[in-house]
Parts: sequence; C-alpha cells; structure tokens
Amino acid sequence: MWFERLEGLELAMDPWLRHQSNDAYWRRGSVKEDYGAIQAAVYAVGGWADGYTNAVLRLMAGLPGPRKALIGPWAHAWPHRAEPGPQIGFLHEALRWWNYWLRGEANGIMDEPMIRVWMQESIPPATTVREWPGRWIAEPSWPSPWIKGRQLPLAPVGATSKSSADLVLKHPQTVGIKAAKWCPYGLGTDMADDQRADDGLSLSFETSPLDSTLEILGAPAVRFDLTVDRPRAFLAVRLGDVAPNGQTTRVTYTVLNLAHRNNDGEPSLPEPGCSHRVTLHLNDVAHSFPAGHRLRLAISTAYWPMVWPSPEPVTLTVFPESISLELPVRASDCELDTALAPFPPPEGAPPPLIERMATSEQSRRFEHDLSTAKSCMVMTWGKGAVRFVRSGLLYDFHGTITNSIQEYDPLSCSIETSMSQDLSRDDWAVRTEIETAVSCSQDEFLVLASVNAFEGKDCVFTRNWERRVPRQFL
Repeated sequence: MWFERLEGLELAMDPWLRHQSNDAYWRRGSVKEDYGAIQAAVYAVGGWADGYTNAVLRLMAGLPGPRKALIGPWAHAWPHRAEPGPQIGFLHEALRWWNYWLRGEANGIMDEPMIRVWMQESIPPATTVREWPGRWIAEPSWPSPWIKGRQLPLAPVGATSKSSADLVLKHPQTVGIKAAKWCPYGLGTDMADDQRADDGLSLSFETSPLDSTLEILGAPAVRFDLTVDRPRAFLAVRLGDVAPNGQTTRVTYTVLNLAHRNNDGEPSLPEPGCSHRVTLHLNDVAHSFPAGHRLRLAISTAYWPMVWPSPEPVTLTVFPESISLELPVRASDCELDTALAPFPPPEGAPPPLIERMATSEQSRRFEHDLSTAKSCMVMTWGKGAVRFVRSGLLYDFHGTITNSIQEYDPLSCSIETSMSQDLSRDDWAVRTEIETAVSCSQDEFLVLASVNAFEGKDCVFTRNWERRVPRQFL
C-alpha cells in the first residue's frame, strides 16, 4: 500500500501553475459562484490571524439559509487549542450546534446573534503572540446596521497635508520581510513584526493622531489613481496601527495583481504610463485603535517572500490627491455585546501519551549579504522526535524553506524546500524525503522536485519532476 501511495504522488503545485487566473477550474469549487446551492445550516468559524478569514463574513452576507459566524484572534488551528488566545470551549459550541440541527434540541443557539467576533485591542508588534487582548462583540446580521463607512484624511508621511506632487518610487524586492506568514499556524515566529522597515521602503500615508478610540469591523477600502512603468505589476497595501513611539503593528492588508484590477475572470495587463483607478478591499478585521495613535497606509509593488515578484522592477506613481481610505467604523456601545454569555473553558480529549526524544524547533530568520545584495528568509521547523508509548512508534519530522532574492533583481527569486519524515518501531524503519526548487525567467516558472523513500538505509523509491510553465499575467 505504501508503494501504491508513492506511485500515485502528484506534484502538488501543478494545478496552481496550470490555472493562474480565475478560470473554470477555480470557479467549480468556489462557493461565491452560487450561494443558493447551499441548503444546509452553516456555522462558519475562523480566526483573524488565519489565511481564510474573509470567507466567514462573505458567507454571512451571501448564504440564504440559517447561518452563524464565529471569529476569534486565532491562527490556523482549532479554537480550543489555537494561538493567539484566548482559547474557548469550541467543542461545546460545536456540540450545541449539532444538537440543535440534528437532534432538535431547544438550546437557544439560533436565538443568539448571528455573528460573534473578537474585537482586538492594539498591541505592540510581535512575531510571537500567545494571547491577543480584546473582547467579544456581536452583530445581528451582515452587513451590520451598526457599521458605517467613514473616511479619514491621509497625508504622505513627512508632510502635514496632502501634497499635489506625484509620489514616485521603485521598491526594492525585499519589501515584505516584516510580514507574517500568509497563513500562520500560531507556531513560532509566524506573526507580523514591526512594520517600520517595510513602510519606510514604501509609499506611505498617515492620519493625524486620533482624538478618541476608533473601532473597525469588516474590510477597509482604499481607492487611488496610479501609473506603473511595466505591464506586469501588483500592489501590496497594508493598514498599520502607529503608536506614539513609532512602533507599527500591521492590522490588515491585501494584494492586487493589476491585471485583475477590473475583472478576475478576464485579466488584462495595465498599459504602462496610463493612469488607472484602483479600488482595493483589505482583509476583514476587527481592531480597536486607541486615542493618540495614527493609522498608516503603506503601498508597494513588492511583498516578498509572500508574493512572487513581477518579472521586472516596477516604478509606481501614486497621485496623492486621489487617495481615500474608507473604514468600516463600528459603534463601541452596542447592547448585544454586553448580553453575550461567556464561552466554556477549552476542553478536549487527552492527547496520546508520548515520550519526547528531542526538542521541537521553530525559527524564521532573515539574512542579507551586503557584498552581493542577496537576501534570504529561512524558515525551519521540526516536531522533535517522539515515541508513542502505547504502540512504541517513533516519529520525527523536519522541514526547511529557504526564500532567496537579490534586492533589485526579481528574476533572482527562488524557493527551496526540504522536508523529511521518519517512522520506526523495533527493527523496522522508513523515511520519506522531499525537495523542491522553484525559480523563474522573464516568461516561465521553473520547477524541480523529487521524492525519495527509504526502508532502513536502502532507497526503495525515487521520483523526479521537472516543469517549465509559462507565466500568465504574472
């Protein structure tokens, strides 16, 4: 069975490379193509640090039937175990839902507000966050009647008001090193760091210090006019919370491939030198900005290593008079909030009894060679070898991802991945090793990958892949 599994392996990135725009392959599996096709009651759960949070509120707006939503501060993990905390009795909540819909138990779950989310307080930036302070809030429906759009005036950083002078910048390819992972798991240093280094290399705009607390829930919208000098380009737009001491916490962000500025289904490259009006909706978030803090909007055409760079360095021109930021501002005195019952404490089945043979490893480090202008982001993690006491099975896993790029050469971008997994018991032992290397040229993505399987010290299976895939609007 193991060999059958190995023979059936496919290169996981193949579908992504073959379908680089929103074609029928993606639409077939997309809920938004027909919300009405879902007849079942839906309880959508997510976390603000997760990579998939937007789906929760979109489901609340689009589904026609019974629905509820729960969004905590969590990364990509179960709410009774996830970090950042607080963790909750999620299994109790799931059981209430199923008891109501599958057993007809009158437990009142559908009498509660449709949406319950964690309103995050402002905290200093940190790559590891164990607990995110805040409070639970509630909404009766979505869109919410308690949320109103509000525009705040923005000025280029360093200026006292909007300037009529166009802002022009060619961003180094290393903008983005202070970002979080695209989908944090709450393990190690996978949250966003202080944004000042990235913002200083971007076109940035700020509000004046706030006179009072400002709370938002939903997707901030940004609109502005721009030109680019290359047809293949993207934008990374971030909203930051700037404390009086200058520390900047990333609140939310989005990325837009400019070929998709008008229509995801029919991409078209922007004409270099021509003015384009763009509207971007940042990722949904709930955040409380304290009085005295400023809001910063940062714009760049690079966001490495989260986003693969455009094939040529892009010079971006933004027209400051055109820029606007609309925030989904929520009243902070909603009566539903105070009526919320607390969640039970987190609870789950006891984990299997293990004996730890080696410590786990989680690291993310940035290296820059001043002699070559080459930068590397290296992410390493390992479960740490453990022995399951009941079965005697030994398990170990280790992985490294190395992202490399030169400061002003996007074609130098590469990603190398190496992972290994070991299983053994008594005199039996197997190991699987995989390696991938992705690079690019002006017009192609280049992929090399391999898998090797070992029984004891003998290599019993090998498979290699090589792909050259044309870049499409990227």
